Amino acid sequence: MRGSAPHGGLNRFGPRGVLHRSQSPAHQDESLTSVPTNVHSGATVPAFPASSLLGAYDSLRYDYSNLEGAPVNVTYDYLTDAAQIYDESFGTIRREADLSRFPEDVSKVVVRMIHAAAQTDLPADIAFTPGIVASAREALWNGAPIFCDSSMVATGIIRSRLPKQNEVVCYLGDPRLAEMAAELGTTKTAAAVDLWLPRLEGAVVAIGNAPTALFRLLEVVRDTGVKPAGVIGIPVGFVGAAESKQALVDNPFGLEYLALLGRRGGSAITVAAVNAIASTDERTNTIKA
Repeated sequence: MRGSAPHGGLNRFGPRGVLHRSQSPAHQDESLTSVPTNVHSGATVPAFPASSLLGAYDSLRYDYSNLEGAPVNVTYDYLTDAAQIYDESFGTIRREADLSRFPEDVSKVVVRMIHAAAQTDLPADIAFTPGIVASAREALWNGAPIFCDSSMVATGIIRSRLPKQNEVVCYLGDPRLAEMAAELGTTKTAAAVDLWLPRLEGAVVAIGNAPTALFRLLEVVRDTGVKPAGVIGIPVGFVGAAESKQALVDNPFGLEYLALLGRRGGSAITVAAVNAIASTDERTNTIKA
């Protein structure tokens, strides 16, 4: 299914070529609210009443009808069927990406990572242990928590994919972190890893931003012998990112891991990997064992 949006459909408000903002009382009286993100940082994100969003869209329009030479009949041809968009996207990935070296369960996760980044050359830089998906998935089915290095990663995990309403934990908002980081001489993101320790054994770890968090995780495992069930190590950046992921690959502790080598990484790819591990259904958010 394709959509067609005529340019002239926006010619409803305002003088010629001037942005017109509605000043109706309904729009003036509604205030912004905040809702919890269900992330342990305690952070909130702004939420807008649905009527305000619709009202804002309806009240911000251009009138091009009187502009000389204005294209009043422009249309746009694009796919609008969600299932078809998914099918074509994943079909493109499987045609263009070399997935031949991955086991089937890892391959499905890699496809999701490529989908998040729109980079079909990603597989060449992916390192993994053959048991990472099975180990992390079993941990989730056993109710293990997911520890995240950033609120962006924690927020992106789709709760409806989690098989046991697993707890998603990010401690970046914890008031103890500033003092802990100063004592350790490191970043707050790295210091937060120490707060994972009481429940780190058998947990799933998702690191998508901070190389210092991944290095600290390896230090904690080295010093305590505690082992998470799986580490998704995909921090991004120019300083320490490549080195921290290589350290994960070279770890002597027997950790199950999935990593994207080099500078590339980030929240979107990390979250895509976690969501794919949590559920085997590629096109929906339903849980399949």
